[in-house]
Amino acid sequence: MHPLQRKYGGSDPAAWDDAKRAAAREEFQKAIADDRAGVPGGKLSLADRTALIRIWIDIRGAQSAAEEAAAAAAAAAEARAASGEALPEPVPAPRPPAPRLARHQDHKHKHPPLFGPRQIWSFIRSLTLPDVVFLCALCGVTVAIVLLGKHSIGEVRRIEDVKTEAENVVVWLKDTAEKRSAEDFEPAACRKQDGATWSKCAAALVEAAGPLHEKFNPFVEGRPLLQRKCDAADWKNIGSIIIEKGVLQASGSYTYSSFDGTEPMAKDLTVRVVVCGRGFHLVKVVAELSL
Repeated sequence: MHPLQRKYGGSDPAAWDDAKRAAAREEFQKAIADDRAGVPGGKLSLADRTALIRIWIDIRGAQSAAEEAAAAAAAAAEARAASGEALPEPVPAPRPPAPRLARHQDHKHKHPPLFGPRQIWSFIRSLTLPDVVFLCALCGVTVAIVLLGKHSIGEVRRIEDVKTEAENVVVWLKDTAEKRSAEDFEPAACRKQDGATWSKCAAALVEAAGPLHEKFNPFVEGRPLLQRKCDAADWKNIGSIIIEKGVLQASGSYTYSSFDGTEPMAKDLTVRVVVCGRGFHLVKVVAELSL
């Protein structure tokens, strides 16, 4: 197929404008002239020549029709102008149809709601016994997860409250480290004097002058907040504050154990303060506190 045939053969010359028809005529004239003159590369086959001539005839016919229409329009305009007749008013362009979205919005009230009472009741009636069992189990699991999460958050908050009280005890022990040698220090059981032991001082910490006065275990109602050790044999120790004594090892590190109550207050000690958490896990507050 000749390039001009591919370029112009698929459209109607009558729909072209004058510039395009003029350009097409020049191209066809050149192609036919090159074929007649035997220009190298311009020789046309019989099929191409026939197709180009057919398109050329269509272009000429369209050009003639366009010229005749223009001439007729000019003559009619001259005739109206000579007779004084007014020119016809232009026909207004048709109004474009309303957008589909607007039409949809105008009639959206005609569509039934997706989640109305009727639809909900229809959904409930369509449930089978396995569906009901599954939904009940799903609701039960959801409630259990919510309750478990609420319980866990509550326990974390209670442990944090105990840690805050343990930190207050640490501050008290640090602030009174030098004051405990005074004869007027209160509580008297915690003075650095002969006869005073850690068991008596621990009992005094929960008295009126102690830092743990009226402080109770948030996990066990009424149980004192200060305990000797975090013992798995007694679940009531959970949520308690534990003060342990340290023993210096040959390696330079300390090992900690619970007080037996006979340690004298006059002796310098290294202690650590921990909280007995859930599962009897020790939550460290401070380590290697010198007293």
